Amino acid sequence: MGPGVLAGLFAATVMGLILMTGSAMLGRGFWTPVQLIGATLLRDRWSEMPALAGFVGVVLHLAVGVAWGVVFTGLTRRVHGRSNLAMLGILFSAFVFLVMTYGVAPWASPWFFASYHVGRYFIVHLVFGLVLGLSLPSAEHVIASRRAHLHRHGPVMRRSPFRRRPA
Repeated sequence: MGPGVLAGLFAATVMGLILMTGSAMLGRGFWTPVQLIGATLLRDRWSEMPALAGFVGVVLHLAVGVAWGVVFTGLTRRVHGRSNLAMLGILFSAFVFLVMTYGVAPWASPWFFASYHVGRYFIVHLVFGLVLGLSLPSAEHVIASRRAHLHRHGPVMRRSPFRRRPA
């Protein structure tokens, strides 16, 4: 589960930054995509609270990316090789695109659904899948290295820095 969390977080971050940069280049505002995602919870009041909408949107986007990363990791547990995972990540993200675009977005956030260009949205989902597949082996290595370190050396901080030392 840990590698899926890391890979999903990384892939969702890359996808979000591409969406936000593209939005800024089109003159719509850098934060607009995540504000519109934030409208999922804030509904039609999202435009009255743009900073809150942006924060909620970032958290929601990353949480959904992590969830898809965990699902992908579970489905590809027996797959080896970065190129195999990259291919499967792209295929998986096409499925995610269909689910999110036609199953979730229309009812969860009609503001977001009405605002995006389907072709661009599809491409950034493919990027999400590519990054997810390519980063999963690295995430697995990071988690394994951390576990090995903890097994050899124990917790990094053995004593609370806030505990008083005896006088």
